[in-house]
Amino acid sequence: MRFSEHKKELQVVGGSLVLGALAVLSFFFVQGIIRTQLTTIGETLQQVALVSGRVDRLSQLTELVRVISQDRSTLESFFLTEDELVGFLELTETFAQRTNTTFEFSSIDPAALRIEAGTHSEIPVDSENSHPTYQLALSIEGSWENVQKAVQLVESAPIVMIIHSVSFVVDDDLSESLWRADIRMSVGRTL
Repeated sequence: MRFSEHKKELQVVGGSLVLGALAVLSFFFVQGIIRTQLTTIGETLQQVALVSGRVDRLSQLTELVRVISQDRSTLESFFLTEDELVGFLELTETFAQRTNTTFEFSSIDPAALRIEAGTHSEIPVDSENSHPTYQLALSIEGSWENVQKAVQLVESAPIVMIIHSVSFVVDDDLSESLWRADIRMSVGRTL
């Protein structure tokens, strides 16, 4: 009977050892799974942080594009358009008619307005107003009084301009004195 008593004890101890061994093996197995899952979670969190950083950077870039677009619109508002230049030239024709004088533009430099994306062309810039302008040379011919009136009309035109020089010349060879005013100016955006 002794052996049978020990047999039961041995079975209980053996079973306990087997269960203990299974518990230890299960513990290490589950711990391995948990470590794998933690590694996966860590990698996923790193990817989420990376994507979040990219989303933040994309938001910043989107805002930068918006600001640049606004700045570009503001900058473009300083440029004299071809229509505005034509309007100014047409206005000078009315000045000529009103003052009984002759207006002649000897040079118009439209290169100051031509800026194309991706080019780095030099643009004449007035230091006083610091944006691109058209450079114009204008001659006005007529009587002294009419030439003076015409120059005053040009000076008061509703356009941003800098008059670099005005010179008056008289031609005494004619029976009637013919005066000429030569004006060198830069014109920019209309007011």
